[in-house]
Amino acid sequence: MLTLTILAPAKINLALRVLGKRVDGFHQIFTLFQSICLHDRLTFCQTEQEMKVFSSSKEVPAGRSNIVWTAAERLWSASGRRGVPVGVTIIINKQIPTSAGLGGGSSDAVAALRGLCRIWNLSMKSEELLEVASSIGSDVPYFMNGGLAVAGGRGEQLRQLNDLESFWVLLASPEYGVSAKEAYEWFDADCGLQANNYDSKPLLPNGWRSRLGTLNNDLEQSVSRRHPDIGEMRRALSIKGAHLTAMTGSGSTVFGLFKDKNKALSARFGTKLPGWRSLVTQTASFSLYKNMCQVNETSH
Repeated sequence: MLTLTILAPAKINLALRVLGKRVDGFHQIFTLFQSICLHDRLTFCQTEQEMKVFSSSKEVPAGRSNIVWTAAERLWSASGRRGVPVGVTIIINKQIPTSAGLGGGSSDAVAALRGLCRIWNLSMKSEELLEVASSIGSDVPYFMNGGLAVAGGRGEQLRQLNDLESFWVLLASPEYGVSAKEAYEWFDADCGLQANNYDSKPLLPNGWRSRLGTLNNDLEQSVSRRHPDIGEMRRALSIKGAHLTAMTGSGSTVFGLFKDKNKALSARFGTKLPGWRSLVTQTASFSLYKNMCQVNETSH
């Protein structure tokens, strides 16, 4: 029997602009994705039974409610198979906080696609896999390649960019999560139709690579209004000298970028809020992301 392990790296949003409401009910966005080295680990054990999905985190559902199950069902169907997926048990070792804006579930889904192609001996073109990924969630396609990329539409229209210089990343997460549904509803309540005016502004400021502090997340103000400690954490990291600090995605994690590891560690231990957890990781270049996502295989 075959056993595979695959890493599923997280991401941060260096910038997130909300451009308006779409006719399909989603929001038109522009965002700047960056991979980081924090990751989940998925193990795939070949079996002769119906598929099972387990998670090491109580916050992440097992079985059919997990996004990995959804990914497996979509891939199973796209390969022309019928019925319940079979032949594998998937174990998710969670390290990425949930409902935190770090894309952990979406990255797990792409890791599942990679692993299941091997387990089920599928030969699918990259365009076909990308189509499956797009059907799972708005930011899932990004995790097919990782690195630094801009995304439009709902987040699925992607363009790869040259790597950013390497940064140490301080991640700070509160005990609570914020769902994307909540964050966008709060944004709509606060901004209303004014969101449609955002498309007249530059999506990325000139020279943004050398002026990261000019980037921002449009959702942050509305989320911080409901959770003031998010704004408090961001201000604290700015005082500690972060080149950029912001809420990532729809929250609730706040990040700070540092060129020096010791400054990142100093900021971590010098910035404490009740109930918040923090860790230091690094940005992941396109090539590092690819290396991290390699399928490791053993037979027994």
